[in-house]
Amino acid sequence: MQQLTMICPHCQKLVTAPRAAAGAKGKCVFCGGVVEVPFRAKNCKVCGKDTAGSPRIKDPQGSYYCVPCYEIAKSRALNAATPIVPQVYFPDGEGG
Repeated sequence: MQQLTMICPHCQKLVTAPRAAAGAKGKCVFCGGVVEVPFRAKNCKVCGKDTAGSPRIKDPQGSYYCVPCYEIAKSRALNAATPIVPQVYFPDGEGG
């Protein structure tokens, strides 16, 4: 079951709700405050911040990122994709 993620406006904690609850109101599991479940989540995949109405990036899979988190995620992905080739040094020219 797909989940929508949002930040509770009362306690600022990341909360989730089933996608079927889009548009409804519910209670935060942490503080009990009323949270409105968005119709379409535009929360950053990394930090959970609501990116609606602010600069954001949408990746090919449809996930949203705030700009700082996207730069971090992009850097991590590039580093993970770059193979580390070990270099072997032979003292006095031995072996190679």
